[in-house]
Amino acid sequence: MNATVAGVQRGNLVLLKAGALNLLLPQREVGAAEHLAHTPRATAQPGWFELDQDGAAPRHVAALSAQLGLLLQWPAQRFVLTALPGRPGAWLAWSDMRVLINAELRTQALPAVMLSAQSPLREVVELGDEVAFVCSGATLLARCMASAHAA
Repeated sequence: MNATVAGVQRGNLVLLKAGALNLLLPQREVGAAEHLAHTPRATAQPGWFELDQDGAAPRHVAALSAQLGLLLQWPAQRFVLTALPGRPGAWLAWSDMRVLINAELRTQALPAVMLSAQSPLREVVELGDEVAFVCSGATLLARCMASAHAA
């Protein structure tokens, strides 16, 4: 069970890295994960790419920028895919993924100077010498869909 209570993020968590962007999500809100075998091809919808699957419809994949927007060019360093909860058949690409089992991490509110009406991110956690933004699967999905419509 995951909970954010009094500035603490508890439970099984997933750290997802996309270049300079580090996101921390509850494990139950991150879909299946797998390794990217080959580079996806661009589609007519900017920011979305396709991966062929044996005997099945192509899989739709996207890669996030450090500002949570969809990248228009496929980044070579993204090789971990996670299913995008709430949108069947859609996947996000990451440069790294770590599962934190039974974690208890102190959250900190972002300073007012770092808050933006365009960004849904409001809290961070420290993981050693790294900082990760606390996020939910629903927030991530909404941001990806908004980025897709803006492109």
